[in-house]
Amino acid sequence: MQTIFDREFRREKNLEIAKKLAQGDPKKKKEAPVKVDPKKEAEEKKAAMKETINNLEGSFFKHIAKDEQDLDEIKARGQAAMNRVVDESPAKVNEPTGMTAGTYVFKYGSN
Repeated sequence: MQTIFDREFRREKNLEIAKKLAQGDPKKKKEAPVKVDPKKEAEEKKAAMKETINNLEGSFFKHIAKDEQDLDEIKARGQAAMNRVVDESPAKVNEPTGMTAGTYVFKYGSN
């Protein structure tokens, strides 16, 4: 029975400590939030993303390529594939082939 009381006492004490930590210290003054320029923040995020992508590409190619020539071939294939996608017109990609504009009814089952 004593262990139950001890456990409940510790639990209540932990809850009180957590509550105090969540509220913060009332003696401290709350500092005004620092204003950040959204354009500058966006540029920093963009630069960080480019750096991350470059690091990932470097580590990817380091594990994939056997030598420098193999690395150049892999990059050339990737660039050629990207160019094919860019060269295709969006209308060609988005339009269904062989279908005319109109209202279609889809039937399910054997009917």
